[in-house]
Amino acid sequence: MKNQITLIISIFLTMNAFCQTDAPKSILVTKFYSFETLALVVRFDKGIDSINFPIDTNLIKSKNKTLDINGQNLSPKKIYYDYRFTAKIDTTYKLPSAKLWSNNKSYEIPIDEYVILKKPVKLSKLDSLKLADEQEVDRIDKYKAAAKERLEGEIASRISKNINDRALLLWTDKNIFKINDRFKIVIESNMNFDKTSISMEFIENLSEKFNVEKAGISTLYENGFEYHYIYFICKASATGKINIEPLEIKIEKKKIKTNELNFEIID
Repeated sequence: MKNQITLIISIFLTMNAFCQTDAPKSILVTKFYSFETLALVVRFDKGIDSINFPIDTNLIKSKNKTLDINGQNLSPKKIYYDYRFTAKIDTTYKLPSAKLWSNNKSYEIPIDEYVILKKPVKLSKLDSLKLADEQEVDRIDKYKAAAKERLEGEIASRISKNINDRALLLWTDKNIFKINDRFKIVIESNMNFDKTSISMEFIENLSEKFNVEKAGISTLYENGFEYHYIYFICKASATGKINIEPLEIKIEKKKIKTNELNFEIID
């Protein structure tokens, strides 16, 4: 895969510092643009005549861009300077300090940061095609995983909208499952409840006939109604009837019980 410059640095001023000021503001960032890294951004609202940033051109190819107050390159008064670096060799390099001139006055921009430079690798056409195929496969795999995650988290409420009191319901997708089926065990309430008291281990210990693979929490607001969930993705591992006694869970300052849950796993 094509490499880019890796910057091991920290932002020493936030973007909020970019406001009207009597001194230049500068930011080091690690923002990638294809083969380049935006390494230094400088702003001075009084206008920037020039900047001396003595980069070692034997190590780095630097491209400079200037912008006006509106982020354009139209007006003669330049406010922003940025530098995009491309490494020429693999090395570690200490960025030099810079000096800015505005209206015949100079300002120091101290920089004391190191960058790890990685020279971009040029790929052949065949390698580029292989890389594109790999990236497409990776993109599809990530899409499928995200779609599966969304489906697992999609829960249709089992609590009636006509219930005004606090409700706490324990349910599964169906009443009968087969060996190796994956299913959800859901605890649902129309009030926020203590989800930390029910762990994956707690649910798994309720029966030896299924395993808990993952858990998730969700809150849904729909047409003025509020629903809170904790769900467990389980896998059926043995046949038999399963009975889960009512669970006692804290809602606000009280503890209330869920319903009893019964379902079955068959061959």
